[in-house]
Amino acid sequence: MDPALDGLVDAVEAGAVELADEMLRRSGAVCPPTVHLIFKHLPQPYIGSVATRPFRRGVDAAAAVAALGLLPSVVHATRLVVVWDYSDMCAALDLPDWREGRYPLGLVVLDADLAEHVVRWHPFQMRTDATSDPAVPIPVTASIWPEWGAVVRHPSAELPAPVAELLAMWRELRRGDVAATRAELEAAGFVVNWVSDLARR
Repeated sequence: MDPALDGLVDAVEAGAVELADEMLRRSGAVCPPTVHLIFKHLPQPYIGSVATRPFRRGVDAAAAVAALGLLPSVVHATRLVVVWDYSDMCAALDLPDWREGRYPLGLVVLDADLAEHVVRWHPFQMRTDATSDPAVPIPVTASIWPEWGAVVRHPSAELPAPVAELLAMWRELRRGDVAATRAELEAAGFVVNWVSDLARR
């Protein structure tokens, strides 16, 4: 890993956790799997992000997550930060036992370069201060929020198959037109937030 980019990766991680916290507090929803692109040879290395298109559970979800590697490959990004909610990903991939709540709650922040990766695990528990009126069978007021635990880092951790495919696709460093690839993804429903203009590279 290039130490010169560590501060930027830390900032992306902090922003992802802040957004997840805000969404969980507001609606209990989570962000879709998202990849952040970094290119170390630019004055401003952060290129932008791509979030998955809408998908159906199972094979379609796996394909949508794996396809997040396409734009980073064409851009020749040198580092990626991939963010997903762990339990939500397990449900999307229709993994065994997810309905029984056997998967822990946590935000996964995957920091990867072209040779290695580190998983940054942000566990949380949902808390509530719901109060109720004995005469009413449902809570009158309820505030729900995530309580975050200590962050744990797992170098070279095993990854869900679609995320491993995402990294493999990216590391192919494919030839292609950046603008056309972006347009193709957006037409398919992926959400691209672009910062850098790479059209002249």
